Amino acid sequence: MNKTLTGSVVLATMLGGMSSVALAETPLQVSKPVQATQFDLSPARTYGAPGFAVDPEDPLHVFGSAVDLRTQRCGLMESADGGQTWVKLDASPSLDSYPMCLMTNSHTTQGKIAFGSGGTLYYGLAGWDSKDGFNRSIFLGRSDDAGASWKTTTVRDTRGLEGENQQPNRPLSGMAVDTSGDQDTIYLTWRQQNRFVDPNRIANQPVMAVSTDGGATFSEPINLTSGVFEDEAVRAEALETVPSPTPAASASPSGSATPSATASTAPTTSPAAPRPEPSPSLVASPTAPAAVPSASPAPPPPGSPKSDPDQAVNFGGSNPVLAIDDKGTAYTAWVSSYQNQVSAPNPGYFLTRTSDQGKTLEVFPITGFAENNVNSFGGIDMVWSPEGGNDGTLHVVHEATRNPGVDSESDVFHRTSTDRGQTWSEPKPVNDDDPEQLFFSGIPKISIAPNGRLDAAWFDTRSDPGTTSNDVYYASSSDNGATWSKNVRISEQSIDRKIGVFASRFDLNAPPGIASTDSFALVGWDDTRNFDTVTEGQDIYVAAVQYDEIEPATSNLLKYGLAAVVGLAIVGVLFVLLALLTRRRDAGPAGVRRAAPAG
Repeated sequence: MNKTLTGSVVLATMLGGMSSVALAETPLQVSKPVQATQFDLSPARTYGAPGFAVDPEDPLHVFGSAVDLRTQRCGLMESADGGQTWVKLDASPSLDSYPMCLMTNSHTTQGKIAFGSGGTLYYGLAGWDSKDGFNRSIFLGRSDDAGASWKTTTVRDTRGLEGENQQPNRPLSGMAVDTSGDQDTIYLTWRQQNRFVDPNRIANQPVMAVSTDGGATFSEPINLTSGVFEDEAVRAEALETVPSPTPAASASPSGSATPSATASTAPTTSPAAPRPEPSPSLVASPTAPAAVPSASPAPPPPGSPKSDPDQAVNFGGSNPVLAIDDKGTAYTAWVSSYQNQVSAPNPGYFLTRTSDQGKTLEVFPITGFAENNVNSFGGIDMVWSPEGGNDGTLHVVHEATRNPGVDSESDVFHRTSTDRGQTWSEPKPVNDDDPEQLFFSGIPKISIAPNGRLDAAWFDTRSDPGTTSNDVYYASSSDNGATWSKNVRISEQSIDRKIGVFASRFDLNAPPGIASTDSFALVGWDDTRNFDTVTEGQDIYVAAVQYDEIEPATSNLLKYGLAAVVGLAIVGVLFVLLALLTRRRDAGPAGVRRAAPAG
C-alpha cells in the first residue's frame, strides 16, 4: 500500500475528530492461524477470502465458501470444531452447464453463504461458461443436507444475449435471508452492467432479486436507485463536487504539447491505469511534411447519454450489500457510480429500504458526495442489531480517508442509524493507528453475535508500512457501536501482496471473512505465505478471537460421538456387574467351586 504524498493536505478532516476507541470486552486470546485449505495439494491453488455461515443450532459447526480463483470454481468447506480443522465438501452448487463462478472484481467476497430456517443452507453465486462471452448469470444453491447435495435455481439467466444486450453482471455483492415467514425470503444483490457503446453508454446500476418461496423462484432484477437520480437537486449536488477542468496543455519551446501534471488518488490495491500514448508532435521533421491535425469529433447526438452529463442515465450505483431486521425489512447500502462524465463526481453512499419484498423502495443518503469517500468499488458492509430502540440499529462500516490528498491513506469508519436508515450518525474511526502515519485500513467486514457484540475485521498496513504487504486487524464493540475495542492483529505474519492476485496486476480482493458467536469471532483471509513469485498462489487461513474457551465436545457433531462412547461404556459396566452377580449366585456354599466344563 503506497504511502506516497501526492499533494499538500489542504482539506481539514471531516470524519470524526475524536477517537471512538475504548476498552470493551477483552478476548481471552487469538488462536494461532490455521491453514483451512490443507485439503487442496495443488501447487496452483489460489483461494480468495472466504465468507462464513454458522449453524444456528451449533456454533462450532461452520461453513466457509472456498472459491479457487485459478480454476474459477465455487466450493464449500466445513468445520465441526469452531474453525480449528476443515474439510472440503465434494458437492458444488454450480450447475454443470454453468461451471465457472468467478466474478472478477475488487472489495467483495466470491460466493455468498447463509443459513435459513430448518437448517437450510443457501449459496449465492455467479455462473458462466467460455461460450458466454461477457454474459454472467446469477444462481442460488439450496442444500437441506449440510452441503452434501444442492438444488440450484436460476436467478438471472443472461446466456444468449448478444451485442449491446450482453450483461456482464458483477459482482454478486450481497445475500440475506429472512426467516420470519412461513417460507424463507432470500435477497440477492449485484451490479448490473451493460455493453452499450458511445454515445449510448449508461451508468452501472445496483439491483436486487427477491424470492419469497424459499429460493424456488425469483423476481426480475429491481433497480435500487429507485429514481433518486431523477431528482435534479441530487444530480446537482454530485456534479458540484467535480473538480474544475485541468488547464489546457501549454506549448513547449519545441512546439510539442506539454501535459500538466495531476496527482494520482488511485489506491495501490488497484493496478495503475495505463498512460495514454503521447500525441504526435506537430513540428515538421526534416524529411516529412508537417502533420495535419485531425478534425474534431462530431458532437454526440442530442439526447444521447453522452450529449449531456447531467442526465439520470449517467448516474447509478455499485456493489450493494444487505441486512435484514426482525420485522422482515430489507436494507441495501450501495455506492454511487457514474458514466459520461469528463471528471467523475465524488462517490456517495446510499441506503435503499423495502418492507414489502421489493414492491416499493425508499432511498436515503448515508453520506454526501464527499471527497473523503475514496472508494468507488464499495468498501462498505452493514448489519442490523435489535439494540438501540424499537427499530434497532443499522451499523455500517466503510472506507474513507482523513487525508484526501494522500495516495492510499484510508481508514475504516462506523456509522449508525436508529430510524431505519433515514438519518445517520457522524462517522467514527474503528482503526486506532496513529492518523499521522498515513496507513491504509480498508476493505472492512462487520458481523454481529447473538449476544449483540459487534465484530469488525479489515486489511491494514500498520504492521509493515511498506508498499507490498498487509495484515488482518480486528475490533469489537459491546455497547452497540458507541465505542470500539483496542485493535487486535489477527494475522501473526504480514501477507506478501507481491504474490497472488490481491493487488498488483489483478486487484482481485475481498474483505476478511468474519462470523460471530457468543464465545468467539471467526476470521478468515487469503494468505500467500506458502507460495512465491513463481507459484503465485493463495491459501485460506483462519483464526478465532476467543471470548470463552472453545470446547469441541459441545459441538452437536461431536456430542453424538461422545454419547456413543459413553453409552458403550455404560453398557460395558452393566455387563461386568451382571457377570459378577451371576458368578455369586452360581457359586453355592462358600469354598465350593463349580467344575469347569469338560473340554
